Amino acid sequence: MSSPIAAVLTLSPDNPSNTTIFDADNKALYTVHTEHTKAATTTRVQNAEDVELAALEWREVLPDKVTLAGSKGPMSLREWLRTSLVPFYLRE
Repeated sequence: MSSPIAAVLTLSPDNPSNTTIFDADNKALYTVHTEHTKAATTTRVQNAEDVELAALEWREVLPDKVTLAGSKGPMSLREWLRTSLVPFYLRE
């Protein structure tokens, strides 16, 4: 027995760095856009009300930085996505 599909999302255009994400009813849920400047390349995610939910600053040498809505400010991607010494299958 197969499980039902939880959600169908469509990217238009089909580019995860610059797209609008639609639900199955063709309602825009999120927009993703990437800005390239001399100082930095930043990808931003906004909801349908144009509220920024997250931003990712792409960096050449140092770890990328992520900013999440409601957080205190930018943090290293390594800090946000810490690795665990315990394998997934051993966790409860």
